[in-house]
Amino acid sequence: MWGGGDLDFNDINFIVTSDTGSALVLVPNDDTDTDDDGIRDYKDNYIYVKNFDQQDSDDNGIGNACQDTGYVASCTDVEFLNDSTTLPAQTVFANTYVSAGAGSPGGESVYGNILANTYVTMGAGSRVTGDIQTGTILTTGASATVEGSTLAAGASTLGASSKVYSGLQSGTAVTLGASSQVQGDLEYGTVVTYGASATSSNPGVNNTTVPVIIDEHQGVLDAQSALNSMAVTANIAPGNIALATTFTPGVYDVNGLLTVTAGVTLTLDAQDSDGDFIFNISNYLTFGAGVNVVVVNGTANNRVIWNATGGYVSIGANANIVGTILAREYVSTGADSSVSGVGYCGGAVYSGASYVSIGAGAVVGTKD
Repeated sequence: MWGGGDLDFNDINFIVTSDTGSALVLVPNDDTDTDDDGIRDYKDNYIYVKNFDQQDSDDNGIGNACQDTGYVASCTDVEFLNDSTTLPAQTVFANTYVSAGAGSPGGESVYGNILANTYVTMGAGSRVTGDIQTGTILTTGASATVEGSTLAAGASTLGASSKVYSGLQSGTAVTLGASSQVQGDLEYGTVVTYGASATSSNPGVNNTTVPVIIDEHQGVLDAQSALNSMAVTANIAPGNIALATTFTPGVYDVNGLLTVTAGVTLTLDAQDSDGDFIFNISNYLTFGAGVNVVVVNGTANNRVIWNATGGYVSIGANANIVGTILAREYVSTGADSSVSGVGYCGGAVYSGASYVSIGAGAVVGTKD
């Protein structure tokens, strides 16, 4: 599964088990039970919602409790973020800010949760199917939707006709634009202002306790280090991939930058296995416009990780990338691009030291 060489499990606190079937898998070497349902995380088919019965109607290894949310976080990458309490549940994380562009006719979407240490902005018509947490302010454009809840340590401003389907909580002021809606409870720290025809399920509760957002950036950097320490299957020469290329499962090391020419297709051939594709790039990673990354002959358990330990990740317009992206610096996705997972899981972007910018009409995450 891991290619040549031996992985030192003690360094990243994992053990090998076959409890989930005949194949060996990596699991945390502890008794962690994140959702307190009596089932250890490595056996639990969704660790963020109590699901005592572990129902899995389509037998894909992911519990109904996860799929019933309408989105999937980066389920298959949990073990590399095991020291974090919230990172595995995030589809987008930034050490500074997250900026999501305007929605296209199909709707610009983040399937899952957003966490930012500073601010979050959503463009007009954009959509988030999960929750948003921000260390400073939250601002949405007109007709934006958040299908979960929002939590901002600072002010929250909803654009005209925007909707938050669950609760909204802010440490300071809340401003609701004309015809905007908060369908759950509204809590504010200083003042709440309603635009014409704006509504909330309660008139607003003055909460004097400022919300605290947990800084998770070190968890990203630690995950990058753990990935980078894996035994290398093959080296990729730094520079440009200009022609269609096929990779088999393994851990690939790039000692420098890596770019993929616009329009090129990278095929990840899983060879009818649950194998992983892990790309460790010591500098920056750029996918040109229209690049396609596809997985063939695979299963829902394949994992694809792009790990830029020394720089940024840039994705061009209309590119379609499979995998979870970790960058030390910023992550930028172009207009109408996508970052999705394999099967029902994956498709997430994390910036350990900088920001995440999502282009207009782009999609991040995997829809159930």
